[in-house]
Amino acid sequence: MKNFLICILACIALIGAFLSRPTEVSYQNFIHEKLEQAGIKLAPQGKSAVTEGCKYRDCWLWSTIEVNGRVAYAGVFSRWFAVPESAKS
Repeated sequence: MKNFLICILACIALIGAFLSRPTEVSYQNFIHEKLEQAGIKLAPQGKSAVTEGCKYRDCWLWSTIEVNGRVAYAGVFSRWFAVPESAKS
């Protein structure tokens, strides 16, 4: 019975991760909010230029953003996280 309950909870967590993985639009919003917090104002046409060199990769349970061939951000459960420089190599 305990193993069955663990399997059910694991399945619920996997389904939650799959349904709530971040989108490319949420990454753009994340970056624009981060720039605004730093005090950098962007013109409407400049907002797409900031994320132009980034490559969005959608995995089954998470998403990643690659910049210059290296993962810069990882997203899971509707949240984006910066990948430390040491983990990129």
